[in-house]
Amino acid sequence: MDWPRLETNWWNLTLGAAATSVLAVGCGPLITLDEETESDSVADATEGDTEVDPTTTVECNNGSDCPAGYECIDNVCIPYDYYCAEGGCCYEYCCYDDCCYGECYYAECYSDEECGPMGLCNTNYGYGNCEVAIPLPSCDGEAELLPLELPVGDGEFVSMAFVDANADGMDDLVVAREGLVELHLGPGDAGPQPLPVPPGSQVVDIVSGDFDGDGDPDLVASTDDGHLLTLLSDGAGGYGLLDQPLGLVLYDLAAIQWNGDGTLDLAGASNDGAAIVQLGGGMGNFVASATLPTYGFVTSLTRTSYVADAYDDLWVQDDAAGQLFLGDFSGDLTLDSVLNGAYHGPRKLLSSNFDASAADDVLGVTPKEGWVLLEAWQNGDVGPYYIALEGNGSQADVGDFDGDGIPDVVVNTGESLTFGYGGQNVPLLLLCTSQYFHGFPAQALAAGDFDGNGRDDVAVAEAGVVIVILGF
Repeated sequence: MDWPRLETNWWNLTLGAAATSVLAVGCGPLITLDEETESDSVADATEGDTEVDPTTTVECNNGSDCPAGYECIDNVCIPYDYYCAEGGCCYEYCCYDDCCYGECYYAECYSDEECGPMGLCNTNYGYGNCEVAIPLPSCDGEAELLPLELPVGDGEFVSMAFVDANADGMDDLVVAREGLVELHLGPGDAGPQPLPVPPGSQVVDIVSGDFDGDGDPDLVASTDDGHLLTLLSDGAGGYGLLDQPLGLVLYDLAAIQWNGDGTLDLAGASNDGAAIVQLGGGMGNFVASATLPTYGFVTSLTRTSYVADAYDDLWVQDDAAGQLFLGDFSGDLTLDSVLNGAYHGPRKLLSSNFDASAADDVLGVTPKEGWVLLEAWQNGDVGPYYIALEGNGSQADVGDFDGDGIPDVVVNTGESLTFGYGGQNVPLLLLCTSQYFHGFPAQALAAGDFDGNGRDDVAVAEAGVVIVILGF
């Protein structure tokens, strides 16, 4: 029988074309036919040799026990060249002529580190192939940015978020410290205003929205002791407090229209690794809770618009995959889609219409060793495209930083901010990047239009300092 040779790509095999008569493949494992072949150890086969006789039987437990150019199949080292019978029968996984489309696959890699700088090992049914993330070009010119340091209270920093607290066309910044939560009204020319939270509360995340339906933007905060605090706006800068114990700490809060009843709901990722939807009761309260059936421990959650309807949808990232859940009046919590592509580390998901098309897109942000990986899915289902950013960091947010009406992304990359700019119908979602050096390893990052000029700004925090970097 003639054995088809595999594409060898990055290595050079020196194996001879002989020995095709010593191996046979049917609908089962590869076996040796020559019982008189000498059985050598792996050390004998590899030590000092650049060429190994393919008729030699070398026992193995996995591929690392075999010489270069061999794979461990049924505890025997088999040359890459002789994986398959003619017609494309792939070992272990299937035994049908068309199961592998006439090809056979082998593992080129088992981890990202094996693929070199900014390399990724993407697996497909157990086989890994190397790909390289590409850097985006630098944008022409430099962004005009001005740092504004805000006066903040004492206490250890906990969190911060931009919110629309008073509907004046400018986003405001909430800064939470240990035992203290302050509201900085944009554009920052007034002193901080304390928010009426229970003494000792530590707010870990906060989001704005009209949760009581009176037309004024309210605030909902989650605390580190498992409470939801709804701060109901009176429309004149004052707030009333509604305290609901939840028993879970929620992060990545998102105000959403989940079940189409006209009342704003709340979503978040819990400290016990679940994706939670809190159904609003219309008075700032929450009357029911639903847990989405994710694969594993949830690490990130973001609101999206995957389907053009009256409901908001959610992308959820856990330690296995990114998963889509469509908002639905019927209360259906079934998983609706999964982000294709490999998983390369603790990924944070962001969603917005980066390419100004019909549906929201998805960006995954993953810190790597010395660089940051962006995975881009156009319309949430085409991709991923791999983008490399220089630097270290994981915090990221979405905003319109150049004022063109198309969302952009900002990533904290060490002591710098890296901006990636969206563009009309761009497959990679981002056109180019620019950097701003702020000079310290930021603990947190948030984006919002603090000065109301139509360009989003970026707040970064480190220890006792909060700086809003204003864009012009």
